Amino acid sequence: MGAEDLLEQAIEELYSVDPDEFMQRRTALAKQARSSDDKAAKDIAGLRKPTRSAHALNQLVRSDPDAAPRLAELGDALRAAQDVLDGARMRELSMLRRGLIEELADQAFQVTGQPAPAPALREEVVSTLNAAVADQGVVEQLGSGTLVRPARWDGFGFASPPELSVVRPSTPRPRAVPSTAAKPGSGRAAATRTTRAPQPAEAETATKATRAGRAGRASKPTEAQLRAAQAEARAQAKAEAKAEEQRRRQALAEAARAAKEADSALAKAVRTEEEQQTRVRHLHEQLTDARRRLDEIRIDLRRAENRQRKAQQALDRRRQ
Repeated sequence: MGAEDLLEQAIEELYSVDPDEFMQRRTALAKQARSSDDKAAKDIAGLRKPTRSAHALNQLVRSDPDAAPRLAELGDALRAAQDVLDGARMRELSMLRRGLIEELADQAFQVTGQPAPAPALREEVVSTLNAAVADQGVVEQLGSGTLVRPARWDGFGFASPPELSVVRPSTPRPRAVPSTAAKPGSGRAAATRTTRAPQPAEAETATKATRAGRAGRASKPTEAQLRAAQAEARAQAKAEAKAEEQRRRQALAEAARAAKEADSALAKAVRTEEEQQTRVRHLHEQLTDARRRLDEIRIDLRRAENRQRKAQQALDRRRQ
């Protein structure tokens, strides 16, 4: 059996046994390996003893291979929601994270036969599981089943919000303004309807009609004037469309800024809530330790009182 095989077998056994048995088994395995491979024996002797919390987590992932992948999947989903600042999704995943952490922590202590672990021990397990959600490196170490110490988690980080971009709709072209001017040549058609020689009265009437027709032709807009009017109308429509687009951009920028501020406020609130939970757990742990210390002091006090009373009784007997 090669050095790697010896080391792998030793790791598998040592990180499965109770920490109280770790040192004795490590010595025995290193001694066994020394007879066949000095390097393997040295590597085995260098394996570190896991803490109680690390041992509980090692047994969790060994008994439930899906535990680490579930934490990794949740971590990926949280990072994806943070990248797009999806507030609703972040709240949903934060609730799922708390539920999953509590479930896996309970499962770890059930596997190791600790239905009522000490608050400090539970805090280390919960902190490591949270760190596994936040850090891909931690979840990989956890999945190996060879943790030697707990990981620290101080709150899930948030990425910077992305830049917003909007595809603007195309500006509608202004419709052409129909011309109401009379068609050219209508005056000439009216003036040349007859071919017979005009009478004196008719000649005067025709002269007045010709003058009126000339006056009418003089008042009609030219082709250049029509083009200029249409160009002016197009320019005005374009200016109005540009102003409207500018208003839409400004409104969009204000809405994006408000959404960004709201998402930042949400991220801060979530982070504050998680930090507060950590503080509460720490205070609870300190309170539990203080109560345990008070009980120990009271026991010592009663023992001291008993010793003092017995000593006084012995002294009284000697005096008699």
